[in-house]
Amino acid sequence: MRSPDQLVAALRAVAERDDAVSREAVYTSLLDSSLFLPTEPGDDTEARTDGLHLFTTPPDADGSWKLLVFTDPDAAGAWRSEGVQLVERAAREVFAFAVGSPTSGILMNVAGPAGGELTRREFAALAEGVLPAAEPDDVEELELAPGAEVLVAPLQTPPGEAFLGVLTMALGESGLVRTAWLADVAFEAGELHPAVGVDLEDGTDEPSQRGIFEHVMSRIQPLLGHGRYLDFIVVDPDVWAPLFSSAGAPIYERGAA
Repeated sequence: MRSPDQLVAALRAVAERDDAVSREAVYTSLLDSSLFLPTEPGDDTEARTDGLHLFTTPPDADGSWKLLVFTDPDAAGAWRSEGVQLVERAAREVFAFAVGSPTSGILMNVAGPAGGELTRREFAALAEGVLPAAEPDDVEELELAPGAEVLVAPLQTPPGEAFLGVLTMALGESGLVRTAWLADVAFEAGELHPAVGVDLEDGTDEPSQRGIFEHVMSRIQPLLGHGRYLDFIVVDPDVWAPLFSSAGAPIYERGAA
């Protein structure tokens, strides 16, 4: 695990120069750091994170809140020195908890010495071990380690006709997508979320793949809603195709009526 000083230094660098390089340094540090959660006195520090009485902002109209976390006890003490106890958790465990709750943002070190806010897009990616893209419209690439846990399941919430229509039209416009599926997917400790599995023409190179995904995202982003995202997975016949096929019929087949 990295020391709190390293994470604070990375946060301070973002405050001084907010760019892709400084943000990546924060994300990288977080994936190898612990965070301190303030809880009510008397909470069992060995309890699961979802069994703790955590400190958040007041709920918004939609029921979401922002979670308070700290890099170290001194940073927490600068916020409140009495009436709380601290529970240390691996940062990825905190992110996994957050994606399974109505948390819309994670506030780090609200009283200094250096802090910031992680959006849901950012901590959802970090929960999966992915470095979030510097810009919301950029494409994030996830590399799974051998033996990584992956779940593919039928959609919990069926897509609306408008969304499905725009999605399939955008997939067809590429000219390189042969078949596509839409299912709920979770990687490692990440949240279950929609993903499109695409079977592409043989020989489709990486720049062309990114072009397809960026084009489709540009069409459907207005329909996804705030803080939501969609994964794209290039389907191979041995692993991904059976997984997506087990979750439902294709949403797009080139040449189908």
